[in-house]
Amino acid sequence: RAQKQCVGVPADADDAELKEWVKVAGNPLIEHGPEPQNGVINFRDPTEAWRLPNGTYRQAFGTSILPNTAAIALYDTPTLTKNYTFAGLLTATDTFVQPMFECPNYFSVSNFSAAVGPQRFALKVSDMESRQDYFYLGLDSRDGARGETFQQTCYAGVANCAQNPPPGDMNARLVDFGKWYASTTFWDAKRQRRVLWGWINEDWPGYAASQNWAGAQSLPRVLGYDADQRMLTAAPIPELTQLRRDSIVRTQPNGSSLDGLVLNPDPTAAPVWVTTSNALRPQIEVVANFTVSKALFSAGASQIDIGLGVMHDAAAVAAGNPKVMAFAGVVVTNAGATPTTDVEWVGGTYWIGNVAGATTADQIGACADLCVRDQRCVAWSFNRTAQTKPCVLKSTFASSSAANSLGWTSGRPASRPIFGLFREESGTVGATNPHVGRAAWVDLDADNYQLELRVFVDRSVVEAFKDGGRERVASRVYNVNASALVSAVYKVQGITPEAANAAGRVVLSSVQAWHVGTIWTKPPVQFHPPSG
Repeated sequence: RAQKQCVGVPADADDAELKEWVKVAGNPLIEHGPEPQNGVINFRDPTEAWRLPNGTYRQAFGTSILPNTAAIALYDTPTLTKNYTFAGLLTATDTFVQPMFECPNYFSVSNFSAAVGPQRFALKVSDMESRQDYFYLGLDSRDGARGETFQQTCYAGVANCAQNPPPGDMNARLVDFGKWYASTTFWDAKRQRRVLWGWINEDWPGYAASQNWAGAQSLPRVLGYDADQRMLTAAPIPELTQLRRDSIVRTQPNGSSLDGLVLNPDPTAAPVWVTTSNALRPQIEVVANFTVSKALFSAGASQIDIGLGVMHDAAAVAAGNPKVMAFAGVVVTNAGATPTTDVEWVGGTYWIGNVAGATTADQIGACADLCVRDQRCVAWSFNRTAQTKPCVLKSTFASSSAANSLGWTSGRPASRPIFGLFREESGTVGATNPHVGRAAWVDLDADNYQLELRVFVDRSVVEAFKDGGRERVASRVYNVNASALVSAVYKVQGITPEAANAAGRVVLSSVQAWHVGTIWTKPPVQFHPPSG
């Protein structure tokens, strides 16, 4: 059946809650997608409309064209309620596993950042295969012959990307590393900002079955632009600070602040608790800043973990086991640095394609290099028996190890920091795979990095933000004993704690923590479904 586009309007435009809607006369406005003769099989998810210089409105729609093309279709209309005409394709690619751009957003970055220059735009799409959302940065090009097109900007000083470029050359980033999908943005004209929010789905089928509802809307995030990393940022909107209630930050046994505490990587040391509350079904916010010596990463460690332990299992802590927790933070590891034969990383595939090389070994090297250059890539696999498109890039993986699989060669980028939520020891009854993505260090000075973590826990939902929203992760942890206890975490593997301390230090520069209140004021909170 054809997917059609219809429109409704508020029954009462003065109703702030917009409770009632009516269909306009003349629906459907668009009977089918573009180029039906070419086999359009999906056509949905309109964007905001924007105005062209001649006063015409333009909207973009996600679509797919047989046999394997994902595209963004443009339509023009004088009124938004009738007379829609096809205005061309904004962009298209055949490198998606599922040939469809869902939930596209297209907006000017120049509106909220002067650092990017004129005509710099962002395209946000949702990938049906990996179930993740991506930002692409590029230039909006308009001319009479071609209409409006989106040209992705590249790294390495390349002005514009050719159609379907290798993914390592794309200026593309994950919107969120976790259980986040179908996000959208809107322009807040009053505050002159673009706001983003998405859908945080369940990660345990049994939960939805027992509750008769599923999923939650994320915290709203305000978009910005990081000129150094050439990427969009997405930080929690400032208004969320109004939900802070009593402080639950802990002091040291002598009564002094935790600020400036040098952390000890000795696994036998007592946990560094940063909150005083062990309340169950936690609703808290924690902001922690770390100073990290750069010299640590030359000390020979096979893995370094720095961050926060959240949702500590209260029963396990009472029994003397503080390690049942979810870990939100940065991990630098060498695992997977050497390609492994006859194994495949199982996870979210976002790109499949051909790579150059005279021999299979050359092509494997090219596939690995693509993964290193593409900030979305946390693992790669190469199918040595495939006749076409043997290189597979992953933005997620199902566990911390690859699965045996004949005919494949696999690996991961070496010594690149990854940020995310690690749930393997969280006690969750849902999925335990980590939600992670590639991250970048922020320089404090010549000798140190700075790391800011801002973490919200809302019962089963965790949303964590690194360095002002440069990287983000939303995830789920289902543990009935999860508490408001939070710890500062610093661990090393492959070297002794003494060797790590001799090489450099990790300092908890500052930490704050609060219980947070609810956003619900009308109707009363008891009429809303629980968050966990």
